[in-house]
Amino acid sequence: MVGSAGSPPWVIGSIKGKLGGMRLLLSVPLVHAGYSSDQAALAAYAANPATWDANFTTLAQNLVAAGFSNTIIRLMWSPTRGSTRQTTSPRRPNYATLWRDAHNAMAAVSGANFQWAWYWGGNFDTTTNNTAYPGNPYVDYITFDDYDQSWDGSCGVPYNGFELHPGQHNCLWKR
Repeated sequence: MVGSAGSPPWVIGSIKGKLGGMRLLLSVPLVHAGYSSDQAALAAYAANPATWDANFTTLAQNLVAAGFSNTIIRLMWSPTRGSTRQTTSPRRPNYATLWRDAHNAMAAVSGANFQWAWYWGGNFDTTTNNTAYPGNPYVDYITFDDYDQSWDGSCGVPYNGFELHPGQHNCLWKR
């Protein structure tokens, strides 16, 4: 996802020079390459933040070199995804700590002017939002995902993967 020093990942190379005046918003996943799960990756990065920081320094250098110094970074999507679910509450502080580490590593790169978008979960409990939140100095935008489907089945019509049944649409959008 980050590429290597002087060699950006394919996605950056493929859009370089094609956005005109538009700004890039880049969603950066928690990469667990070599680890068995998001949880294992988060724990390993928290135990050895130098590896984590080095990856984000490289990403920042590649973004700046490609002309994307003002990218909005959406890091690790949701604090409840895999590694930080409410049932694994000790990992939520790791999420916030690693977010701050990534922010600091990228901000230290000359020419960087990144902004950061943190995912707020309306269905998270207060503890999840409060312990996973990295703090105001590290967040420029609060985001929320709104999907045109329901996974909880409360609408009574399962989503088929490509279109909404009118009953499900009414249920989802008129709550």
